Amino acid sequence: MKVFTYGFWDDFIEKSHSDFFLVLFSKVFGEECILGTPEESDILLECTFSSESYLKYKNWKYTFFYSGESKKNIESGSTIERLDTLKMYDCILQGEDNNNNIINLPFYTYYIYRSNFIEKIENPSKITEIPPKNICVIISNPNGIERNYFCDKLEKHFEIDYAGSYKNNVPRVIDMYDTEKFQEFVSQYKFIVSMENTKEYNYITEKIVNGFLSGNIPVYWGSDNVSKNFNIDRFINVENMNDDTIDNVICRMKELMDDEEEYLKMVNNNIFPNENNKLTRTIEDVSEDIRQLIFKLPE
Repeated sequence: MKVFTYGFWDDFIEKSHSDFFLVLFSKVFGEECILGTPEESDILLECTFSSESYLKYKNWKYTFFYSGESKKNIESGSTIERLDTLKMYDCILQGEDNNNNIINLPFYTYYIYRSNFIEKIENPSKITEIPPKNICVIISNPNGIERNYFCDKLEKHFEIDYAGSYKNNVPRVIDMYDTEKFQEFVSQYKFIVSMENTKEYNYITEKIVNGFLSGNIPVYWGSDNVSKNFNIDRFINVENMNDDTIDNVICRMKELMDDEEEYLKMVNNNIFPNENNKLTRTIEDVSEDIRQLIFKLPE
């Protein structure tokens, strides 16, 4: 079967970012899926990076819409017509619980598969040395009010290296997040502030994953469902942004800085909340849920 993709980010096809979806659809439909033109394709896969759509171009056999954005972002950035159009797709893939035509595909799951990080994150190297530097923050979007507030509070207690475009005070990290150079840079730090742009139940992006891959402890704020996806003993969870919670987080960070044994114990815990340290939301899980939706299979 052939798949036509539209409305994705630049280099989506050139960098083989589409490969994940081709493998996913091959699992769903039980045959090889490849990219094709609108005229020759059976499957339409669209994304949020265009206000236009090929949905009504012809009678597609199957239609999918993918978003790695938060639900709030989609709703605030879309027209009424666009929101109505979303209901017309056979399946919407995004970080939200399965409901109606929505299948839960967290961005972090896509990111791990797309970047070939499965082996590295399920079988991480043992950390035996404490990183020399303390805290790293890499932010490009300056509009995260809660995240900015937390960092301002953190600055009163620690020196922070800002390595993104926001508050940059070190040579800026140019490399993309999914590169070895990025991970090498972040691995110099005991902690990385890994906070989402917004707080939603199943909105979990690559931010926490980048800390795990770099071998340090993420300080996370975002999804209330994060502990079902990642081991709560492997990261520091900022449950809310009230001052008491932030003070407790700062105290915990100080404790770990002062206790090398405790730090090494935490950073070497399983990344996922299971004994085998296996990814909790896999491509197989997603494909099976799509099959149940598309083909009305019994659960």
